[in-house]
Amino acid sequence: MALRAIANIPRGPRAAVGLGRPLQRRTALMRKGQTITETEDVITQEELTKLQYQSAMIVSDPICDVGEKEVRDFLIPTKPPARLLMDWLPKPIGDWLWWRSGRAKTTEKLFRLVLERLENKPLMEAFGITMGFNHQLYWLTLHAWIFHQKMLQIGDDRMDYYFFEHIWVLPKTWLLIKRVPDYRFSSELRNTMEYSYGGCVALDRALRRGDILAARLQEQLHANIHSGEIQKDDKRLLLLTKYTVRQLSYILRVPHDDFIFANFVWADFPLPAYPARPLPNRGALIDRSRPATRMPPTQRR
Repeated sequence: MALRAIANIPRGPRAAVGLGRPLQRRTALMRKGQTITETEDVITQEELTKLQYQSAMIVSDPICDVGEKEVRDFLIPTKPPARLLMDWLPKPIGDWLWWRSGRAKTTEKLFRLVLERLENKPLMEAFGITMGFNHQLYWLTLHAWIFHQKMLQIGDDRMDYYFFEHIWVLPKTWLLIKRVPDYRFSSELRNTMEYSYGGCVALDRALRRGDILAARLQEQLHANIHSGEIQKDDKRLLLLTKYTVRQLSYILRVPHDDFIFANFVWADFPLPAYPARPLPNRGALIDRSRPATRMPPTQRR
């Protein structure tokens, strides 16, 4: 099942270490994360039944599941260069340097993988994601959160911390492009990071119950990425939910060694066939009733 690997992700205050540490008000945010994560939602039996039905409908699509054999198709079969350089060293020293260099390189590679999603315009168009600041921020947060869940599974807080150090560079750059005044830049950046952190906490809440996991993810994606601007039964939102379930279940099944060195790519996600945009009617400007003629070559005198 697509949700089997997702159900084993660690929960609790430790799950917010990599997200909250770069913020200035880390203590307050950690307390906020604990409060949201540790409290149980109060839902009626009728609401629970609807969520279970909706979740079952979403995960019934085979596109949501990535089997263990299919995971191998997206792995890069290369031996880590750092390991090759340190094979001649004594094992304790070589392993220590191997892990240190591996983490440093992996955070950069993971950041490039997230950046590739931000540059994939056909994918964003299929999900109704525009180039606006809020859409791009939460689209960035979604993929960073997926990698964050894998780091929780591995138990590597240091990699998590340095990975988000790379992630926060993009919101800073976007604010600079918007020409936010200097006297408001720090507060705007802090608010942006808090909104991003809140989106991750909301996604964490959706993972607490496997029977309604997909439906809860759909609710959070509707509230955060689309800010409630589209209908909850919109096909683009449903497609985005299936994409999230597929990528999350796939990343959690990537072997730890391959993830540490980022020897993988995103799982493919076939998009529905969209009608091609009509090109300008240049044929109307050409009279096809007469055969095409060529201009005579220029004669030299």
